[in-house]
Order: sequence, then structure tokens, then C-alpha cells
Amino acid sequence: MSIESLLVPLGIALFAIPAIDLFRELFQPGGRGGIGHLVARIVWRVLRAPARRSPLIASLTGPIILLLTLAAWLGLSVLGWALMLTPAMNGSAFVGHEAGGAFVDALYLSLVTISTLGFGDVVPDADWARLIVPLEALFGLGVAAGSISWLFNVQTVLSHRSTLATRIAMLEAAEGGTPDTLPIEQLDRSEALVMDLASHLASVHADLVHVPISYWFKTGEDRHSLPEQLAWLVHLADRCTVARDPIVRLHGGVLRRQLDGTLRDVAHEFLHLPRDTPSGEVLAAWRRDHSIAGA
Repeated sequence: MSIESLLVPLGIALFAIPAIDLFRELFQPGGRGGIGHLVARIVWRVLRAPARRSPLIASLTGPIILLLTLAAWLGLSVLGWALMLTPAMNGSAFVGHEAGGAFVDALYLSLVTISTLGFGDVVPDADWARLIVPLEALFGLGVAAGSISWLFNVQTVLSHRSTLATRIAMLEAAEGGTPDTLPIEQLDRSEALVMDLASHLASVHADLVHVPISYWFKTGEDRHSLPEQLAWLVHLADRCTVARDPIVRLHGGVLRRQLDGTLRDVAHEFLHLPRDTPSGEVLAAWRRDHSIAGA
């Protein structure tokens, strides 16, 4: 069996990796692509220490992970398509220049096709190759559209997270640093406050599950940082769970369970801690992971 006969199946396998990963990341609810996860871990290992000292580096960590993930998807896709097209390039038609090496020409054709530039100066001679080249262009359009949607999703998630953190910070400032003065024994007021906070936290939790890359986007201001503000929410939930009114205790229990669920997933998915790690330890680790010296 010749090496050339292996190029097409090898190219298909190589293309399938980013295609499946992209589908899981962008279109499967709760899906998490392996490429993005690997890129995030590598980038965070490299930038973790400098990010804690520099707000600028911390703010760039998430965008760098996002861009490198997109680059990995596109790079593997281009290489996979180039390998598939290489056997069909020996008899290709070339406009305005001499034919180069088969793989180089296939790589060039793959690049201009996936970017939808379509110069048309290189045309494979094989019928099957001419049929699949438009499929690569369609895939390139899909990646572009999906990437834009992904970016908007990330921005929406960050807005939700920052809004909740800012709201908690405002409550903390209004109540002198602790929730002890909140009138939680008054059902009409405690219900609206505690249940609304639990609902917003549930939304942020779902955002982290559905758009995990958002975890790596950090803020240099404590009032916008959710892990910096959650301690106040834990205090509020604990106080509600020991209130005299059973409805207030119920609401406090709902908030407490939502806090525990969020922290369990953060521990397992991002901090690589056991799910049964105490919530206080998880919150402390999360705060350290997002901390910036002097912030």
C-alpha cells in the first residue's frame, strides 16, 4: 500500500477531530470540546503566574484561549483537507504559474477555499476533488458564523456574571459588609431578594456549563469578580437557613443548594478538585485562581 493511498483516510481523520470538537463546543448544549480544554490548560499553565501580577495579562487570558482554539480548529481542518486533496493535485490545472509540489498546492487550495477567497488559480483535475472543494468552503463559512455566535455567547455570559457580582457588591456595601442587617424575617422582602439571587446564580451556573471557556475570562475589579463576591452570598444563605420563618428557611436552602451545585461543578471542571470538596475550600481556590496582586 502506497503512502499516497493513505493520505485521504488520514486527512478525513484529521479533519474529523476539529469538526467534531467544533460541533460539541458550539452546537451541543453542555458540550465541551477537547481541543479548547487542552488549549485552555496549556495557556493557563503558561500565563497563570504573570496573570496574577498583571491585570492586563489577566484580561487577555480568555481572549488568547479563544483565538488559539479557533486557530487550532482552522489549522487542523486546513491540514486535513490538504491531505485529502493531495492525491488529486498531480493532474491539476494551474492558472498563471507553474505547478509546485502536490502537497504545497493542495495546502494552498485548502487555505483559499476554507477562507472562501476562491481565487480559482488552482483547480484539481480529479472529479471527486472538484466536488468536495465546495464542501470545504461551506465548512469555512460555518466556522466563521459559529465563531461569531460563540463570541457573542461569551460576551453575554460575561455580562450575566458581572451583573450578578456587581449586584452582590452593592448589597454588601449597603449592608455594611455582611447580610446580618437584611430583614430576612419579612417574607415579602426576603422572598424577592433570596429567590432572585438564587435564580441569577442558576443562570450563571448554566452559562459556565454551556460556555466553559467563559471561566477563563477574568476581571481586575473585585466588584465585577463573581468568586470575590460569592462569600457574601454564602453568608446570606447560611443565615436564611436558620431563620425562624419556614419559608425563609426554604428560600435559604434553595440558595445554598444552588451555591453548592455551582461550586461542585467549578471544582470538578476547572479547578480539578473532587466534587465532594467543601464549598469553602472550592470558593477559596476559585478566588485564588482569579486573583490579581494589588487588585
